[in-house]
Amino acid sequence: MVHQRTPQVAALIASVVSILGGTVSCGGRTGLVWTLPSDAGVSVSSSSGSTGAPTGRSSSGATAPSSASSGGIIAPTSGSSGGVDAGNLYSCGPGAQAGAPWPMQGRCATRTGLSPYVGAQTATTKWAFATGGAASSAAIAADGTVYVGSSDGHLYAINPDGTEKWASVGDTSSSASSPAIGADGTIYSRSSGNSLYAIHPDGSQKWVFAAMGPLNTSPAIGTDGTIYVGTTFFGLYAINPDGSQKWNFTPDNPSPTPPAIGTDGTIYVGAFLRLYAFNPDGSQKWASPMKSDVSSSAPTIGADGTIYIGSRDSVLYAINADGTEKWVFQVGENGSTSYCAIGPDGTLYVGADDSSLYALDPDGWQKWKLPAFVMGLSNAIDADGIIYGGTGFGLYAINPDSSQKWVYAPSNDIGSAAPAIGADGTVYVGSEDHGLYAIGP
Repeated sequence: MVHQRTPQVAALIASVVSILGGTVSCGGRTGLVWTLPSDAGVSVSSSSGSTGAPTGRSSSGATAPSSASSGGIIAPTSGSSGGVDAGNLYSCGPGAQAGAPWPMQGRCATRTGLSPYVGAQTATTKWAFATGGAASSAAIAADGTVYVGSSDGHLYAINPDGTEKWASVGDTSSSASSPAIGADGTIYSRSSGNSLYAIHPDGSQKWVFAAMGPLNTSPAIGTDGTIYVGTTFFGLYAINPDGSQKWNFTPDNPSPTPPAIGTDGTIYVGAFLRLYAFNPDGSQKWASPMKSDVSSSAPTIGADGTIYIGSRDSVLYAINADGTEKWVFQVGENGSTSYCAIGPDGTLYVGADDSSLYALDPDGWQKWKLPAFVMGLSNAIDADGIIYGGTGFGLYAINPDSSQKWVYAPSNDIGSAAPAIGADGTVYVGSEDHGLYAIGP
């Protein structure tokens, strides 16, 4: 897929290059090479790249939220009571390790990417850890240990000072999957094949679960400790904390999105033209028809229980907790969207294949649109509402008003790994140059 740079992107790149004094190429792309000081970090003017103040309305060429469709629900049952407690935006529930600042992909099983901590204020390298392959998104335990998968098959445990604690043996991890940390500190990591591993905090193996087909999502942990993970050919697995299978669901198109889980235990997963909701016992609550393929995205659950999911034709769907459509919004043109992240004020942030980051209010109206280079997997948002996102050109920090706070641009490709925020504000991001970067104090 080719990402074309808009004039705004070109201007932003030019401003950064001017500050850095660098030129040339990045990870095989034609155009830019980041030349940085020895600490591999740079702080950029807060106004660079901004599209201005929020408009409060959809810009020309974009789509305002549409009214709910009459497409209906397939086999509805009683509706969900709604996902997250609005008074407790930061709780990850009893399934995740208590006190862990970032226990799984998207921080919590609701996948909002919202942290209770203030993130890095400057683009300063704290340390860089070399893995044997491209690095995944990170998970962070209560004691500060950072867990990251790699395309070399190892799961790495890294101390807060950047030294290696241990590396797992064998094909126990993947650069495409973030690990997840359970209530008792067990780390769940999927291999590049069909195995899900449970690993003790000391690095020893607890158990391994063999699925019927290759695993294709990061694991999520439910409120009762159940681990949920998707497969390419056999849908969604629910696995008990002892490693036994609880249930399995195979939709018509069996390659599901990463699951999201509400605090009431409802499991949401997309597959092709459907968004499904399941009870914890595996019974189906409802299946909502989508107008386009949602398999490239993942559900995110808002504070009021609304489920947000993107599609391959650049549409963001807002779905009520009973499975009915709330609104849709066109982001970009004919391409995939990133996972939706949600700020502390309820603002939705989603990247699109038009190389832009969109901010929408909870009613689906566009607040602003900002060129964001190449779309990453998802964004992280700190307690001040700062948006941190990885792209092909580096890691950016964007203020809630769309002004740029800083850009972190190592000489190699950050890739699509999603950032994670530690309790001390350190931002961790994996790269395709065989490394995990720690940016912060």
